[in-house]
Amino acid sequence: DGTSFKLVTGGGAYVIPVFQRADRLALNAFQIKLQVNNVPSLEGVRVTVFAVATVKIGIERELLSNAVQRFLHSSLEHIGAFAKEALEGSLRGVVARLTVEGLVKDRAKFDGLSVRLVL
Repeated sequence: DGTSFKLVTGGGAYVIPVFQRADRLALNAFQIKLQVNNVPSLEGVRVTVFAVATVKIGIERELLSNAVQRFLHSSLEHIGAFAKEALEGSLRGVVARLTVEGLVKDRAKFDGLSVRLVL
């Protein structure tokens, strides 16, 4: 769309009024509660799974640039809803590859699980 921006982290920059403006994007981590209902396991048994995910915008320059383009003027609620939809889709995929016994027995494997989701 022809829009350009300068990404500044950990410092400051001069802004020329009328010609430029400064905007901020929150980089705080936040939690999202996930629930997928009636998802078939590997055996075809339908299960409901609850999970909690911690979401944070990555600090690598490319990830920050993507986040600015997608979410600069969005509320945290909008960002959370976007991430929740993507994470619930991924969770459905994980459940579909596991047996019910595997979901219950290997629950400890999911603790501290880190998933990199590039939006």
